[in-house]
Amino acid sequence: MLGEVLTIAKTALGALRRPLKAASRKARIWSFRLRTRQLPFAEAKAKEIAYSVLAGDILRAISYRNLDSPHVFIASLRRSSEVDFDPRVYVLEQIGETYKVIWKSDRLYNTIATAFEVQDVDGDGNREVIFEDQSYGTGGGSRSLMVYSTSNTRLFSVTESLNWQDRAGPVSPEIEIISADAPDMIRVLEAVAKSHGFLQPGKVVDFDSPEFSVQRWHKENGTRTSGIVRLHYYEGHPPCKATVVTTLDTGTVLWMSFFKGPLIGYEKLNDRHFVAFSAAWSYNWAKNLAFDGQSLWFGSHCKNGLMSFRLADNRLESYESFQGTGLPEVEKLELDDRVLILNGTLTVPLDALIKGISLSTKLQVN
Repeated sequence: MLGEVLTIAKTALGALRRPLKAASRKARIWSFRLRTRQLPFAEAKAKEIAYSVLAGDILRAISYRNLDSPHVFIASLRRSSEVDFDPRVYVLEQIGETYKVIWKSDRLYNTIATAFEVQDVDGDGNREVIFEDQSYGTGGGSRSLMVYSTSNTRLFSVTESLNWQDRAGPVSPEIEIISADAPDMIRVLEAVAKSHGFLQPGKVVDFDSPEFSVQRWHKENGTRTSGIVRLHYYEGHPPCKATVVTTLDTGTVLWMSFFKGPLIGYEKLNDRHFVAFSAAWSYNWAKNLAFDGQSLWFGSHCKNGLMSFRLADNRLESYESFQGTGLPEVEKLELDDRVLILNGTLTVPLDALIKGISLSTKLQVN
């Protein structure tokens, strides 16, 4: 009987200690924040210390304290020199009267820090280093928000990536969250990322708007390069903001090819336009045009062979070879009495080319 009473008492005491311990921790955090509202050093002094340890060019330096450590920390953004483009984030920790490097990031692609700060993002009394990085090119790009925790020596991140080369791909970025083995950090990362402009609502695609004509073409036709394709007509002149690569006026239709964009036909009398073809890879834009009275012929950038589009039945065709010989990438395209002249020298009779197309020589789907 006495043993049961002691067991019950211990359980009750343990249940009582947990909220008391949590309340005590909250009180300590509140008191610590109150005592550490001022930085240990002004940024100028923090830069001096960071330079003595790291040398190079110190772009930023922020000193701070953590509840669970008696030491001062310095978060620093440093590059090798004023003419170098190799920034990294360093964290220094006080050791005696000096400092040592306890962590450094990989080289950042962004040469100018769009965000660099120190905050207690998870509310545990220990501050984290927050910084951004981004890298963009002509074919795609990504940006990342990174959170380094000094107290548990982990780097957490949220990355948004877009591949602009994939015309059949999504318009919203792909999101990757790295939270190591601390799933509770996902909620914290989400809040911090949103406060820095990440994780915003994706673009709403209106398939009836000419702004999204390429997305509609791929939604309806996939990535095909041959066969009957579906067209959708939009009122007015095409509003595409890309550079026009080449045009061809065939009387009733003005054909336009756009840099890293689609091949569009504009019906002048009806004042409407449509996408005839959109390459799945943005680098395969149509770079030259010829018209035989029925079909529009074109060569593609970074792609061997020819393609044609016949508006009468919306038929798209691809030609890789002629009479057993592979066709080259067409830099120049001319049409003379139903003979295609490729690159100024290679002649291909239209009737023979069309008659000779077979399943072994035409591309079905990329």
